Amino acid sequence: MTPKEKNETQPADTHICDEECQHEQFVIPVQSEDGSIQNYIPIGHIDYEDKQYIALVPEGEDIYDIYQMIGEGDIVTFYPIEDEELYDIIADKFNELFLSEMDKMGLLDEENILDPEED
Repeated sequence: MTPKEKNETQPADTHICDEECQHEQFVIPVQSEDGSIQNYIPIGHIDYEDKQYIALVPEGEDIYDIYQMIGEGDIVTFYPIEDEELYDIIADKFNELFLSEMDKMGLLDEENILDPEED
């Protein structure tokens, strides 16, 4: 997706699931400006400085993308975060959210965390 593309979909709640979760996986079909449709799985959303952001995993992949969400009526539009410094701040917020969720599920231990100094 190019930085200028925007994506639209219907609004939805998000839920972070573990392997034993009984919820069906929620998929958001997203249509880009060129008309193509890609399915995304929402894995979290946050508010930061009065704006909403969502982390979406393209279906069949394991790396998530982060978008700003802007809703108008029943339509939600996703915009890429073009400011690199803002993107890093939002990415750090999502990492904190995901680590907290993993800790609550008992999936977090010292062996699961990579020390950046080890690379």
